Amino acid sequence: MALHAQLEQKALIHPQLITLTPILFLSLTFFEHFVYLRDIQGVLLLVSVLGTAYMQYSFWENLIKSSSEGSVVAKKWKAFQQRILKPKKASLYVLLLSLGIYTLYASGVIFPAHPITGDEPHYLLITHSLLSDGDVNLFNNYRDKDYLQFYPGELESHARPGKKGHGYEYSKHTPGLPLLLVPSYFIGKKLGGVVSHLAHNPTRQQQILIFTLRVSMGLLTALLCWIFFLFARDLTKNQNVALLSWFIFTLTSPLVFYSHLIYPEIPASLIMIVVLYRVLSSKRLSSSTFLWISLGIALFPWLGVKYIILSVGLLGIVFVSIWKSGRMKGTNIFLFFAPLFLSSGFFLFYLWSLYGNIWPSSLYRGFRPLESGFFLPIFHFNASEFFRCGLSYLFDQRIGIFPYSLIYLIFIPGVLLLVKKKKQSFLPLLGILILYGGFCSLIYYWGGYCPPGRTLLPVLWIMALFMAGALAWGKNRYSVSVQRGLLFLSLGIVFICAKEPRLLYHDALSAIGNPSGAYSNLLTSLSNSIVNLRITVPSLINKDHIVWTPLIFWLFAFSLICFLFLKKETRATPDKGNLKRSVLAVFLCSSLFLAYTFFDIHLDKAHVFADKPYTLYFQDTNNYGQELEGFWTRGRLASDVLVKTQTRVSNIRVSLSSPVPGKTTIRVGREKKTVHRSQKEGLEQTLFFTSPVGFPRRGGYLYSIRIKEDGGFHPYRLDPGIQDNRLLGIFVEIAVDMDIK
Repeated sequence: MALHAQLEQKALIHPQLITLTPILFLSLTFFEHFVYLRDIQGVLLLVSVLGTAYMQYSFWENLIKSSSEGSVVAKKWKAFQQRILKPKKASLYVLLLSLGIYTLYASGVIFPAHPITGDEPHYLLITHSLLSDGDVNLFNNYRDKDYLQFYPGELESHARPGKKGHGYEYSKHTPGLPLLLVPSYFIGKKLGGVVSHLAHNPTRQQQILIFTLRVSMGLLTALLCWIFFLFARDLTKNQNVALLSWFIFTLTSPLVFYSHLIYPEIPASLIMIVVLYRVLSSKRLSSSTFLWISLGIALFPWLGVKYIILSVGLLGIVFVSIWKSGRMKGTNIFLFFAPLFLSSGFFLFYLWSLYGNIWPSSLYRGFRPLESGFFLPIFHFNASEFFRCGLSYLFDQRIGIFPYSLIYLIFIPGVLLLVKKKKQSFLPLLGILILYGGFCSLIYYWGGYCPPGRTLLPVLWIMALFMAGALAWGKNRYSVSVQRGLLFLSLGIVFICAKEPRLLYHDALSAIGNPSGAYSNLLTSLSNSIVNLRITVPSLINKDHIVWTPLIFWLFAFSLICFLFLKKETRATPDKGNLKRSVLAVFLCSSLFLAYTFFDIHLDKAHVFADKPYTLYFQDTNNYGQELEGFWTRGRLASDVLVKTQTRVSNIRVSLSSPVPGKTTIRVGREKKTVHRSQKEGLEQTLFFTSPVGFPRRGGYLYSIRIKEDGGFHPYRLDPGIQDNRLLGIFVEIAVDMDIK
């Protein structure tokens, strides 16, 4: 037996070594000594880590499938499952891991923490008013700029006039989420005050306040992921599939990006999944459960008037389910309907006391005569617009779910497989998804200045649950390869966007009918002079720049994925070539990534400076463009530029200036220098780079320069007479000396 185990372990050495081959791509970093147009370490690290993890998983899966019951591998795997994957332990691990992941993400330790922006400061201002003033009148709060406690800069008002006239303005956002944040806001402010006093650093209070609020939202998101895992396990009767579905749901867009943001979509998702999980998974409901379910449904309008449609849908589903169970009698009827009537009454009274009428659109209109109309202009009742909006929420390159999380393309096969398996419990979920998706398709609501996917975020967990059905019952060698490839790409997109949060935010998406622009920041940043990815994804929300053609290919791919997941597996034996195909796939993908990275240069917009012998090409949007003889960088963001000359240069001089002290790091080719600015040493510094390495291209030479400032400032804070509210980093001027040789 011992000899058999030794032989088996020796046989594993070669396949294990094969699964480590993506790490060899890290050795290609030596090319940085020859090519300086891009820093490729980040891409190499991403490809190597994801590729190694994917192939290790493929190797162990193939090994377990092909091992006999009495083999060493099979015994160890069973022992691991019995020890770690017990239902109760697995459930606890899921909850703790979810909370740990989102807390770490919110901390900004690994990825940069995005500042409070979009609708977030407006929700927090309501919370501040509830704590400081005891009301929701925001007139004095906007006037006194109370938002400076958590938001840097001027904040445009989201308040509307009330019926009492001047001095009474109320937010267009409902008070449900702000009220929910009162405890964490109070704790964060008190804790931040103590820490900032002890550290003699006033900025610490704002940092701790924001982090406390982020953690509270992360806790709600972790609870959502935990209940989703329980729901998926009950639906599929397969814990491994539930764990994989939880992993995908937790770590892919859009949930991971909203896990710490101050938006009502996460609480709405949590309430809905709790209500439906309790109703659909329990054959008998206690009287107290009737009360909690009713309270959950009653809370929806307080999170946003758009969620009234969810209250109606949930009320119908819950009522039918309870009626069929025969429990809708006597006390239960009272416990079920009392919270609904009380909450509805209070909500109508809230509207009447603020605006003098009970129409929910008053939140957006303010105090106006009813003759101005009941419906907001964001509504439309046109069939073609209905389908355009519905497709936009799924496929559009700026607001769609699929372009940022390709793995969700398999949710439709999941629905078809659930129908095939006659899982009747999923029908209410499908009904809610269609109801809410249809309602959203009747309005122009793109989400505003926030990450994509916000509109359908409350029902995203339903799509993920259908995806779990595809993972459970759509297994064949084709579908497994597809799902792994889509997951690989989805995680890569999350990594890129988490590293550069600005790629998720698009201006003017709050405008109705015709928002400006047509292309996503992500696709624009990944496109260059050779590859244009912007034409590969549909752009549907701008009437003047609709790009329909890519939609045909996406729908074709959608259909092909459905076919592959519904295809029956004809092979009865384990697929021995799975590991080889995995190695080949990772090798090809890695090679494509590396080739793309080497040629990732942008030469489409040239900036010519008078009396300077070079042309400047900005490689990103981390600067504010050409100004006078140079340019300003954006805060702490690293800005890459290419300098193109007709002949080689002997020296490059980079002059830096700023009205505030700081530290700047400049990299020209292989050489990197850091300079400190202070009142004593001077706020203007010049760095010299001798004999920089240039890259020959089309009769000229390209020189790469990266500028990274460690801080930033708002001009209007230094001089109240200045209206410039940009976050500036460092002003850069470049000069070159031509090589006379």
